Amino acid sequence: MRVLPDPELTPEELEALKWIQDNDQRKNVRKRAQVILLAYKHYQGQQIAEILDMHPNTITGIMKRWTLSRLESITKKHCKGAIPKLTEAHLEAIYEWIFQDPSTYGYKQTTWTCKMLANCLKKHYGFKVTQERIRQILHACGMSYKKPVLQPPTASSSQKKRPKLNF
Repeated sequence: MRVLPDPELTPEELEALKWIQDNDQRKNVRKRAQVILLAYKHYQGQQIAEILDMHPNTITGIMKRWTLSRLESITKKHCKGAIPKLTEAHLEAIYEWIFQDPSTYGYKQTTWTCKMLANCLKKHYGFKVTQERIRQILHACGMSYKKPVLQPPTASSSQKKRPKLNF
């Protein structure tokens, strides 16, 4: 691993990093502060990685961000994950579909399932969404997904009334 640059901390930055290391509630923020403080004490990247149980590339990334934006890089929340494909319009469409009969969209069932909603989204918007993601969306809307209970057809009222037989 290459040699880390000396962070050259001002007295205010040094004090702020020590306070963050000792008092901040967020573990990842405390670790970033520790990386900078150890680099300030002339530890090498591999040594810091071993001490803090981090990957050396993570140490390098923290140091690069430090040189660009100083203290802000320590406390700033970094983005993770892919950009969601579903837009507000897609969510509204799913919400509307839920309150309509599935037969209006070519399905033979009378109750929506997560699989049917995912297929409908694929048919109308052209991208795949998992059944689990549909379930999460329904949950976020305050709805719970329940499996339909199959029941035998009930008899009509004329079939229920049987004439009494006298013996």
